[in-house]
Amino acid sequence: MPTIFQVKEWAEAEIAKGKGQLHANHPVCIEDEQKKKIANAPDEKGMRKTRIAWDAVDPDSFAEFHKEKEKYMLAAGGNPVLGTDAIIMALRLHPFEEVRNFVMALTDTKDYAEDETLSDA
Repeated sequence: MPTIFQVKEWAEAEIAKGKGQLHANHPVCIEDEQKKKIANAPDEKGMRKTRIAWDAVDPDSFAEFHKEKEKYMLAAGGNPVLGTDAIIMALRLHPFEEVRNFVMALTDTKDYAEDETLSDA
């Protein structure tokens, strides 16, 4: 983990590159990392990423997600490629504005999802 001095140095360098308005974590630009994930370019060994993972934070959300995911995997006969593609198809059914409305209904706040950075994703 970097020291605060290292984070400050990194932040100043990113600001100098014109990225001051972008979001950062562990210090990386989230938007840059998201573009890399979407591109999923091969690494130095020619391998591309295949694992989908995130921390749901809430144990009930974690359980519900896996319960719903299991429906897709069962419908795909246990084939993870078909199951994942079916989930992606289902996610694509809703444009960004509808997804934002889902989030608003869950959070009862408009401040939570105001950033449209990934609205084209």
